[in-house]
Amino acid sequence: MSKVSKRKLLSLAAFLAVGVAFGTQHFSQAQVGGGLDLSVPPLQVINGSTSVVYQHKYVSGAYGIAWRSAALWGSFWVNNLSLGDVDNDGFRELAAVLNYKTREVRIKGKKVYYYDQKIVVFENGCPDGGLPSWESLPLGESSSVADENTMIADVDNDGNNEIVLVKGRHIEIYDLTAGKLSPVMKGNDYPYPIFSIDAGDADNDGKDEIVLSIFHSGGPIIWKYEKGTGWSSKTAQPIPSEYYQAGFDWLNLDYARVRDADNIVDEFGNKGNEIVGGGNNDRLMIWKYDKQTGDYDLQFVSEDLGGFTQGVDAGDVDADRFNEVVIGSLRTGSAKKRVPGNLCIFTFNGVRYVKADSFPLDLDVSNLGLGDLDYDGRAEIALSCIPDPGLRIFDFIGSAGTGDIRLAYGGDGFGLEIR
Repeated sequence: MSKVSKRKLLSLAAFLAVGVAFGTQHFSQAQVGGGLDLSVPPLQVINGSTSVVYQHKYVSGAYGIAWRSAALWGSFWVNNLSLGDVDNDGFRELAAVLNYKTREVRIKGKKVYYYDQKIVVFENGCPDGGLPSWESLPLGESSSVADENTMIADVDNDGNNEIVLVKGRHIEIYDLTAGKLSPVMKGNDYPYPIFSIDAGDADNDGKDEIVLSIFHSGGPIIWKYEKGTGWSSKTAQPIPSEYYQAGFDWLNLDYARVRDADNIVDEFGNKGNEIVGGGNNDRLMIWKYDKQTGDYDLQFVSEDLGGFTQGVDAGDVDADRFNEVVIGSLRTGSAKKRVPGNLCIFTFNGVRYVKADSFPLDLDVSNLGLGDLDYDGRAEIALSCIPDPGLRIFDFIGSAGTGDIRLAYGGDGFGLEIR
């Protein structure tokens, strides 16, 4: 880049006591210095606040904020973040998409706000409190903001990474090779907002696709690039209306992740991916690609899990060499009669998915990620929580079906990516 300037949480009461004392407390705060270190292992969590980017890492036996940026301009949460080799120089960077308001006008008596965005990049070794080493020109004014879940991945499978961002109701893809910003693709506008994005080999052909979680869509939408024919999209099999939440006549899909959820190995010894999702129907939903028909078939819909399922991932949380699916739900009820949300763990028994564990949480899960953050062979469970922004990291103790979760760390910031 060129530079430009134990038993199910013991009890719910005990957990509530922890939650009250939590605030911005950090558990066993790591003392880390030396600037932004994007090396792995261990994996790291990145998130943001109104103006600052955070890196959380497990170092020398403790979690902590390993690095934070200088305050960045912009009037929204800095949570459009991703880690990866965004400029294709062979080294990992941290990229952020920043929103800022450009102007406001009145149209038919109503205020309409216009926004623009810039992509900024932090390189390995950036000092604590440092500024980005590179920033793009403005991406273009519109009435839309760039939303959560910016993604760095080789989505057109040309050997170079791209950066994908959500801008209102469409996606935009850019190539930042050698610090030169080149537009790759601007998707069509959907009738309803895109809540989040992911990238991965959804159809198990060895190439990455983009997966969109969209309101009113009925299922995830998969974008694929084929050399010679260009970009195309396909919607997975819609969720039947009987699985909608009472009072809703549509499905808002909040998160859909490309993950190996069933651990099935084919005749060639290869594992395949599924698409795991959650939304406003309070359920876990899983789709799988059918190579014979070319469709993404609905494989599983869980029971009602007690609240909007706004975070889902899959990984090996109990070190048994098989992935589990972990999903979180929001609390329900009024402030005076609050019903806790749930953190649920599902396993695949060779025939179907089974809910193995459910833990009450007196917080709202807005995003969820899994990764072996402390390098112990188990994936930790990281949560981004609302309405009080904050990062929570849990250890899973024991085996799926008989295990506990233990709060290991609480840090600042909102949103998250683990890489």
